[in-house]
Amino acid sequence: MSRKNNRVVFLLMLQLITLCNAYGFSLLEKIHVTIGNHLGDGLNCSIHCKCKDDDLGVHVLQFQGNYEWSFRPKIWGTTLYFCNIQWRDAAGTLDIFRAKRDWNRCGPECLSIVTPEGPCQFNYDSHAYDICCGGKGEDPTKIEFGPKNTCA
Repeated sequence: MSRKNNRVVFLLMLQLITLCNAYGFSLLEKIHVTIGNHLGDGLNCSIHCKCKDDDLGVHVLQFQGNYEWSFRPKIWGTTLYFCNIQWRDAAGTLDIFRAKRDWNRCGPECLSIVTPEGPCQFNYDSHAYDICCGGKGEDPTKIEFGPKNTCA
């Protein structure tokens, strides 16, 4: 390889490392996602999570049960995992991990819970599950996660 080619490869690698650091992401770091059932005693929920390349299947969570998985995000920042969640008469879909949104928000450990009001993600700034599913113009902490509701 010529000196010029070596220089180009070096600059490209440097840009890639800079881009990854800007998103708070390491090329070697896995993301770990956990979803917990906080619906109440005796209430189960069904969770079906997937991304474009990976269907994680359907899992039934008992009260206070968790479902978790790990993955390596794509370096282009396009990784998206979404989950269909159902309990009793409520059902909806949410983006459980969206790379451009969540690399800085939850880092390598993304924690979410399903509550009677809907799903909420752990906020590392406030140390509470207060990033909750909400529609435009609605108070995100008071959203009704009902039939055909979608949270992105």
